[in-house]
Amino acid sequence: MRAARIILGLLLTGATAGAQLRPGLLESLVQDSPFQPGQGGGLPADGGSAQFEFRGVVAETGGYLFSVYDPGRREAGWVKLDEPGRPFVARRYDPAKDTLVIEHNGQALTLNLKRAAVQPLTPAPPMPVSPPPLPTAAGAAPPSTNATNAQEAQRLQNIADEIRRRRALRQLPPADKPAGKP
Repeated sequence: MRAARIILGLLLTGATAGAQLRPGLLESLVQDSPFQPGQGGGLPADGGSAQFEFRGVVAETGGYLFSVYDPGRREAGWVKLDEPGRPFVARRYDPAKDTLVIEHNGQALTLNLKRAAVQPLTPAPPMPVSPPPLPTAAGAAPPSTNATNAQEAQRLQNIADEIRRRRALRQLPPADKPAGKP
């Protein structure tokens, strides 16, 4: 219980510190939700073919990290501004427009942040419901589907006789019990 309070306190402290890290973050998320369809969708801002896709951005204390996907190589990576070591270099980021300018082969490409395509889940078809099986007496044969009333009455009478016999056996003292049928 005490550990849960400590963890809750740490989470609340982290949440308030995160909110102070970038003021207006919540308001910008409410106004420009990543779950609403937007324009661009990761394509270059000039409308050309997508050589790279800008898929995400994370703000950290050291600056921004950008997720850029290369469809030609089928690989993605997180890069910082002006970080070498990739076929491209991220040059500028505009948080107001969610655009990233990268330089590839000496050419500047402006990429829009790709928006998530959220689709409602289609419900699974309902499973057919079968009635539960009826319980049967242990050792008794299940009733026949074409049993007559007389046969059913005889079967029930046999069950009642067996119950009376077993109750009578329980009433006998242990020495008087006959060996054999329980």
